Amino acid sequence: MQEANVTVNYSASERLQKLRIKKQLTWSQIARRLRLSESMLYKALRGDARFSERALFRLLQAEIAAGLRPATDLDKYLEEYNEKRSAPWGFFPQEKEESESQLTAEDKRGLGQRLRWKRQSKRMSVESLAKRCGCDPQFIREIERGEQAKPDENLIKKLAAALGVSDGWLLSGIGFMSTEEVDKFKSQRSDFPALQMLSTDELAAAFKHFEQQISMQTGGLKAIYLEFARRINSELVYRTRTWEHKEKPPD
Repeated sequence: MQEANVTVNYSASERLQKLRIKKQLTWSQIARRLRLSESMLYKALRGDARFSERALFRLLQAEIAAGLRPATDLDKYLEEYNEKRSAPWGFFPQEKEESESQLTAEDKRGLGQRLRWKRQSKRMSVESLAKRCGCDPQFIREIERGEQAKPDENLIKKLAAALGVSDGWLLSGIGFMSTEEVDKFKSQRSDFPALQMLSTDELAAAFKHFEQQISMQTGGLKAIYLEFARRINSELVYRTRTWEHKEKPPD
């Protein structure tokens, strides 16, 4: 990823976090307000995708409505593109807001891991999941092996519904650790042994507290709050991701 994209994506991610905290919205609600799919929103949060100009404009409108930015910022934004306020959409180039390109090798591998893990955690075989979704079991096997570069969108939604997750989570995996990430985080847990002594409910309460406090902090203190929130969230995700089942899960 180019360095130029990192700054832009981090800024958008921070703005989304502030909006979510201020308005107490879910990510699904924010995605609907910005007219984006959840998968696109999650990619932007992770820094893996850029918002289109239209999405950035809607984000600005949402921030102004929430009182996070003054209304004059709208004028400044439009003036930057040297366009008339009477036709606010005129300055946007004709473009697709979300890429329809094929999944990358990393995306395919992640999708396959999440699908397999969730299916097995639900005690479902490939055949039973395929029957629920009305598809060929071989197609599910291909996704789990990371061989489907562009799986059918409707099928992904059916798979997600059958597994009790959102299609955005299945495609982008926010709040999910891959097998490699689990191994990496396992070796890092010793850096914060105190977190391991807390119950999952205590960790969830601590994360909620830090999340609420982040928007009230500035400078170095804000960075500390962000780091602790990230550590706590990683511990919560790790626990969920590594739950073991006594019985051997279906293949």
